[in-house]
Parts: sequence; structure tokens; C-alpha cells
Amino acid sequence: MIQSQNGNNGSRIGLPEAMDRVLNALNEGVSYSISKLSRKTGLDRRTVDKVVDILLDVQKTLKSKTLTKKKAGRSYAIKLRNRIEHAKERLSGLRRKSEEE
Repeated sequence: MIQSQNGNNGSRIGLPEAMDRVLNALNEGVSYSISKLSRKTGLDRRTVDKVVDILLDVQKTLKSKTLTKKKAGRSYAIKLRNRIEHAKERLSGLRRKSEEE
């Protein structure tokens, strides 16, 4: 749980809510300092900084990798793989499909 800027009242929010608030503010297309983003979202400065660091890390990872989620029976198979590997697999599948036709 993460503390909101109004730490006095003891209100805490989860990381998903904090990320949602930061992303919603950033989607406005305006540049913010950590302090301004903190005021805009009602989150503590440290929380905003942490959320931004997490988002940057995810962005960096997903530039070179692909996250997939496929249904496997009653559960899901989740895999993180290199984008090139994923592209080769998809092309291979398309080739097989066109050869069958």
C-alpha cells in the first residue's frame, strides 16, 4: 500500500491506483515535475517518483520484449520473450498457414 499526500489521515492506496493516477495525469500531454505531478495526483512525491521509475523500467523492457498471455485450459500461460523471437514465430505460423491453403 502507498500513502497519499495527505499522510495525516492515514489514507493509503494500492500501487495500481497510484499508477493509474500518474498515467491519467501524464496522458494530458503536459510535462510535469515530480512535485507538480504529486500535487496533481494527490500522491506523495516519493510515491510519484517510484511509479515513474516503474513505468520507465516497464517501457524499457517492452521495447525489446513481448509479453504474451494465452489461455491454457482453465489457467493462463504468461511469457516474456524477445520481440525478434516472437516475430519469427508469427511469420513461421503464417508461412505454414499459407502452405496449407
